[in-house]
Amino acid sequence: MTQNLFEPPWSADCGPGPWGGKLADLGGLLRMGDATTPDKVAVADPKTELTYRDLETAALNMAHILRDRWGITPGDRVVVLTKKWPIVPAIAVAIWKLRAVYVPIDADLPAERLSSMIGRARPALTVGFGPAIVQGHPHLDISDWHQLTKDRPDDIVRPLPGPDDIAYIIHTSGSTGKPKGVQITHQSLSAYFHAHNQMLQFGAGARVLSFAPFHFDVSIEDTLLPLSVGAFVYLYNRPAVGMIMRRTLARQRITHLIAVSTLLAVLSDDASEIHPDCFPDLEMIMTGAETCQPAILNLWKSARPDLRVYNVYGPTEVTIVCTGFELKIPEPGRTTAFPIGRPLAGVDIRLLDPAGQDITGADQPGELCLGGVQVMAGYLGDPAATAEQIFERSGVRYYRSGDICSFDVDGDLVFLGRADSQVKLNGRRISLGEIQSECMSLPGIDRAVAGLVARGKTQLIGVVLVSDDPDAVARARRHLDRVLPAYARPSLWDSVSKPNLSGTGKSNDRDLLARLSVCVSG
Repeated sequence: MTQNLFEPPWSADCGPGPWGGKLADLGGLLRMGDATTPDKVAVADPKTELTYRDLETAALNMAHILRDRWGITPGDRVVVLTKKWPIVPAIAVAIWKLRAVYVPIDADLPAERLSSMIGRARPALTVGFGPAIVQGHPHLDISDWHQLTKDRPDDIVRPLPGPDDIAYIIHTSGSTGKPKGVQITHQSLSAYFHAHNQMLQFGAGARVLSFAPFHFDVSIEDTLLPLSVGAFVYLYNRPAVGMIMRRTLARQRITHLIAVSTLLAVLSDDASEIHPDCFPDLEMIMTGAETCQPAILNLWKSARPDLRVYNVYGPTEVTIVCTGFELKIPEPGRTTAFPIGRPLAGVDIRLLDPAGQDITGADQPGELCLGGVQVMAGYLGDPAATAEQIFERSGVRYYRSGDICSFDVDGDLVFLGRADSQVKLNGRRISLGEIQSECMSLPGIDRAVAGLVARGKTQLIGVVLVSDDPDAVARARRHLDRVLPAYARPSLWDSVSKPNLSGTGKSNDRDLLARLSVCVSG
């Protein structure tokens, strides 16, 4: 297969190949599309279409503005207060053209939280679609961003990044609720592009539906990676309504769909719409970030046996996605979640028991530790938190995920729950993850969230179910009565018909549990 001069080596059109340590030219991420198909629509939403020429012109103009007017130099952090708008990829590329650090943050966060995050990032500049929200930092208002696509300037002399230079910082709350800035290097992102696109198979003909907001690292997977190979990306920024989502999928002739599990459940809410003749252009579905109901993956694979269906896993700290499982044939009777599979090329995995010893046998739970080049450089400004999560063994850096997994008999990883989902109540240890899994094993329950809820000086276990079934709570209670000891059974129950989505499209578990603070249920 002959590679186009401008085509990156991770493109599916080049065929699979090893990484070989070659760094991605992030400042030239739009180069292939601009050079070979400049008039092709690269990215669109319901209101705007931008061609590859538009995007690269905007990136060049922005890079000149950042360097010449604001003095941005290599290593400077540039906070982008993001909206789900087509111009954002060009802003990221402009930052990378200067070897600076792209720091996307949700522009719609509460002011106090936003101020705290920006303060910790210590940016050389904030960029936003309006006046400065947070004072005390230099700010560039790009409300009139359409002007960036006009009057293309000369190319900019771009310094080459080193492997350990930071490419981007994504904030993640993890289990603590306190945002932490995860620093990902050019080397980590380059390795990820090569490894994951062997599974995704993005080429120039791909048409990708992007749900992820730009402050969520999945946006690099579902927007920036496909743009690097000359593909088309449609930004979905409408309400999470199954009918609208399915119409968009069909109208835009989407070939590749990446959706966190909550959004995939919404997309699949009408099973009659998922049939052998549906979405003929669709080639691949990938989900992850949360436990996905096996019935949902079975629905798609049964209706479209030709479809590649993946269940993947990856913490932000290990560069987006690091393991994956392909559902080859449906398993209609399955009640437990599908495995999260095996590591991508270059990712090393260990399951460790409480004594720190390796687990290799099947069905033995342990903490999943992920090693290799995709592991983060560290948390921004927090060496103590970095030291808690990163360790080295046999010359390899590992990240302690806090996730409890096991190997199945086929050698695939199975996600069991969070280590911190184990709570102690009245002297007994209880796994909240087990409660959630048992509830989600029942048909008609899309999501279950369990947690400890304060009742004065007393703590009780509560569960909120996401289900349209009015009898869901009763069925779940009967089931837990059969499978759990009395001390581990929830006392508080509630249900909602629709998931409460967070800014990243995941189920907003904290908000769901907050319902129980006013819920009184025997």
